[in-house]
Amino acid sequence: MSMCSGELIVAFTLLFTTAHAADADILETSRLRASRGGSAYGGWTFDGDRLDSDSIVYSIGLGTDLSFDLKLINMYRCHVHGFDDTPVSTAFLRRQNVPRKFHWHRFVLGDSDQNLTLQLPVGHGASYAADGVGSARGFKKGTGHTARALRITTMMAMLNHSRLDLLKIDIEAFEFRVFNAMLLDSSEQKPAVLRLPACQLLLEFHSRLSPLGYQAKADALLALQSLGFTLLHNVVRPSGADDAFLMNPRFCERPVSGHGAGA
Repeated sequence: MSMCSGELIVAFTLLFTTAHAADADILETSRLRASRGGSAYGGWTFDGDRLDSDSIVYSIGLGTDLSFDLKLINMYRCHVHGFDDTPVSTAFLRRQNVPRKFHWHRFVLGDSDQNLTLQLPVGHGASYAADGVGSARGFKKGTGHTARALRITTMMAMLNHSRLDLLKIDIEAFEFRVFNAMLLDSSEQKPAVLRLPACQLLLEFHSRLSPLGYQAKADALLALQSLGFTLLHNVVRPSGADDAFLMNPRFCERPVSGHGAGA
């Protein structure tokens, strides 16, 4: 049975409208259900009703507070893959007795797979930042550290994950490079909205560390919109912490075949 051009236009319009309405419903439901979990310092806003024991969580930038990661493991029995390789965090993590579903990987997040030079910003006691992007306050002398950086897609390929239920990123201003790099990657064949396959994205914007200030955040939000994410919640705390909760509804429905919940 063939369709004339007019019928095709109507069918396409109905399909787009239905898909858009379904995405809007996912976003609004999560916006209403969102709540904060973890400590006052290390907590995040997220939709816990979208997590269960089969969920895959990446927590990138661990610092010295695992309260959010441990809450997810205790409440939802899911695997959490933590990424950090900075001196203070490494010393802290080595002292912890973590549950078996917490997996520590000694890498940091980068805009390419490379060695990355990090330093401790003035006023910080634990969280290292990369040269250039996190230098607005200057760096403490003698704190230079080199870590192996991986792209998110490299991390996922290494662990055999095709999508993430929740991705938390707290990387002291390097977030401003990561998202734009995804958009500019000429080797990537996927549409932009499919390049960061995560349902929930929890992110701290470190505008206070960037030489560009809040312009860096504005640019990052535009990049995230192009990557398919919608901002559901954002609060700037008196300390300057700028915590955001975003979602890409294209990755909120789990594939029927599953996605490899093992370590």
